[in-house]
Amino acid sequence: MFQLSINALDKNIFEGGAESLTLPGIDGELTILKNHIPLITALKEGKLRFKTDKGISELSIRDGILEVNPDRVIVLINK
Repeated sequence: MFQLSINALDKNIFEGGAESLTLPGIDGELTILKNHIPLITALKEGKLRFKTDKGISELSIRDGILEVNPDRVIVLINK
């Protein structure tokens, strides 16, 4: 698992441990797993899905930014 933070302009949507994160990068779909290389990229309109120990959650986004660090993944989105 890795630490995941998903934030919209007006609120925090999710904060906690995740097993995987799949989102629409500007150059195609990205899947982030534990120990992913550091990365910063823009996101485009589509579905964001993340898996936790409680199941899979999905939400639609208009665009955003993804930042992958060794200890945390941060997603800033426009819904």
